[in-house]
Amino acid sequence: MEQGPADELFAAVAAQAGRLLEVDGVRIGRYEGETEVVHVSEWSRPGRELPSYERATLDGRSVSGEVLRTGRAARIDDYEDITVRPAF
Repeated sequence: MEQGPADELFAAVAAQAGRLLEVDGVRIGRYEGETEVVHVSEWSRPGRELPSYERATLDGRSVSGEVLRTGRAARIDDYEDITVRPAF
């Protein structure tokens, strides 16, 4: 994947949002239809790396799924029982 100005901009937005919100990680994605989210950019604090994916399905419980379903902000405080399901 070739990186360009848009990639750098999204990476900077993710990093700035993470620092301003004082969270462990920020992920920026875009919806593809009503069943998948495609990775755009991410940021995480050192030692708090986010699970990586290029594309994931929106089945099960996820922040992305809740935002798409409700059209509102969403939050999940405990990710212990949540897994990212890569789309193939």
